[in-house]
Amino acid sequence: MGNGTTSSRRSERIPEDASGRCLAAVDLVADVSAAALTAPDRRALFLSVTQRCVDRGCSYAAILDTDGSPLAVAGSRSASDALHGEPLSIGDGQAGRIEVGLPAGLAQMPVGDHLVRALAAVIGTAAARVEAFATQHRVADRLQRALLPPDLPDHAAVRFHAAYRPATDETVVGGDWYDAFEIGDGRIGVSIGDVAGHGLEAAVAMGEARRAIRTASAGFGSPSEMLDYVNGILALQDSVGMATAIAGFYDPRDSTFRYASAGHPPPILVGPDRRPHALPAGGLPLGLGATAASPDWTVTVDPGTSVIMYTDGLLEYSRDILAGERILRETIAETDLAAVAAPAEALHAAIFSSIENTDDAATLVLQAIGDGPSRSMRSSAFPNAAAIARGSLRRHLAGLGASREASERVLCAVGEAVANAIEHGREGGAFEVDVDHSGGVLHVEVRNEGPWREFHESDERGRGLPIMQAFADGVSVTTTSSSTGIRLSFGLSETAPP
Repeated sequence: MGNGTTSSRRSERIPEDASGRCLAAVDLVADVSAAALTAPDRRALFLSVTQRCVDRGCSYAAILDTDGSPLAVAGSRSASDALHGEPLSIGDGQAGRIEVGLPAGLAQMPVGDHLVRALAAVIGTAAARVEAFATQHRVADRLQRALLPPDLPDHAAVRFHAAYRPATDETVVGGDWYDAFEIGDGRIGVSIGDVAGHGLEAAVAMGEARRAIRTASAGFGSPSEMLDYVNGILALQDSVGMATAIAGFYDPRDSTFRYASAGHPPPILVGPDRRPHALPAGGLPLGLGATAASPDWTVTVDPGTSVIMYTDGLLEYSRDILAGERILRETIAETDLAAVAAPAEALHAAIFSSIENTDDAATLVLQAIGDGPSRSMRSSAFPNAAAIARGSLRRHLAGLGASREASERVLCAVGEAVANAIEHGREGGAFEVDVDHSGGVLHVEVRNEGPWREFHESDERGRGLPIMQAFADGVSVTTTSSSTGIRLSFGLSETAPP
């Protein structure tokens, strides 16, 4: 009896071809399950599943809506294939139907029915997960946006544009913020920052940091002193942790932007020529207790010129932050910020058109409006300031209709004067460039704070004044205990001085 039972069981073994069919079905379900885990939304899930079915040997796969209309289709039906179908349920409701056309190798019963039933279960579970994730993402996005300012200042001389994009793989609120607000004394307060971490704690900390800067802005004229004050407040609150920030004041009366940085990525200034110039930054993050802010930095923002401030999510979508900085500069250079209605959104759309942002990204664009460059420019002494000053002067000359030859000699002479002001002026000081044109003569005066610092002439240095004298019609230097000024004169009707 025992031998007969053993013989009967052996005779009921699954044939090799049936075993192979089962393994193929299991592999297909496993492959579809893996693909379903990475789908960002329901449509992508359906497209991925139907294509995987065809890639794995099915001749046809389709997911149909409840009314029978196709939601995703891959492959084509063949008259020789067996068609298997199964209702598709997502959560507690029916969401349609899955149909799979199986070639003879997989079509035999019961493998075909079990396969399609397993696929329907995988799709239903994955779709429920995708929808739950999407709901959480929408809630987090709405909460984040509710914590940001609903409106930005509407001023005749300046416009502010902002954009916020939550991380594509996050379902919790982040700590990025931007802000711009009227102070009441003619200035406009500006801030942007990033609290470390995610979740409600980061959101609360972000709100506290933004409010602290708003509150302190009315009592401070120095952005660095204001950030140091805010840093002291945040250091007393355990909920805040660490935050990077830029905060400052834009004065529409003279088009100057004065700011300080607390460990934040540097702003970028870009004019009508679309050449991006990185502005200085530095400092330590807020909340550490130590003195946080960088020195105060000042730059004149000519009409048609923008200052772009952003959080590191605009750069750190890959592990290569240098590549992120390069892509940001290239995107700025390729985008006509003055021509688009929403420049901050345009930058986000361009940068994240082909890649997903792995961190929250906030961007604030300060855009000066009006006709022609400012007649007077004031800037802190930093290396890029020379290029910014030349760009402003070049726009002046274009507006005056100066010839190319006349423009080049003006730019060469004034460039040397600005270089001297940056190199030899008071350390940490600022310089000014004033432009006046009357009677066919252009006067440009460059002044720096303090007398020129002592320097030793060499074969490579000490030729600034001779270069200015070679290109300008007139050069005069005035030095006092508080400043040094160089006044240059040019007859624009001539191509070169005698």
